[in-house]
Amino acid sequence: MTDGIGETDGRHQRTIYQALSHHRRRQILDVVVTCNHSITDTELAERVLEGCSSTDDSIQRLLVDLRHVHLPILDDVGLLEWERANNTLTLTEQLSESTLTSLLEAADALGDEQLALVTHSRRRRVLSTTRERSSPVSISELVDDLLEAEHDGSEAANTPARRRELRLSLAHTHLPRLDDADFLAFDPADDTVTFDGHDDGSTTQLTAKHSRVLFTAPSLT
Repeated sequence: MTDGIGETDGRHQRTIYQALSHHRRRQILDVVVTCNHSITDTELAERVLEGCSSTDDSIQRLLVDLRHVHLPILDDVGLLEWERANNTLTLTEQLSESTLTSLLEAADALGDEQLALVTHSRRRRVLSTTRERSSPVSISELVDDLLEAEHDGSEAANTPARRRELRLSLAHTHLPRLDDADFLAFDPADDTVTFDGHDDGSTTQLTAKHSRVLFTAPSLT
């Protein structure tokens, strides 16, 4: 696992968050963990529907959903290994059970909608930058950080037009959404951002524990 946001490939990191941002896929992973790490997809469907008034028809409908939507996503991102020949699911050896369990617990604590917010690399970068600071961060500082992250500090990219685009993107899209989710506090009056998940007893949706687990994506290949 990497030590910070942006240290693994941004596109692959995004797919991990997208895979985890659906409750059904988290449920699949949790079932596989509790079933000695290997299970058939039919057994999985039966476990998922345990406690419900399930029928053969409902199991078959769920199997279609699993085989055509959720299992391919989890297999592609490397969270599960799906043997299509015998329809068997196995936990990937690239991720320890403890790491996956912590990831699922943190993801479940936030839920689908809030977890989906971090599929965007800019929002993850903002959260990473502000998480490391105990004082408010200005939008100008965030712009500098994004230029460094997205363009490797290239002077050619550091133009007034590019800075303006980044500032508008942050002020009108990303920061308001993160603020609405209580991931951070955005003050548009003085253009500053404060991370709200430090271990300081503050009330926030994004606790320090959640941020450490969720925003340090596992490096899977």
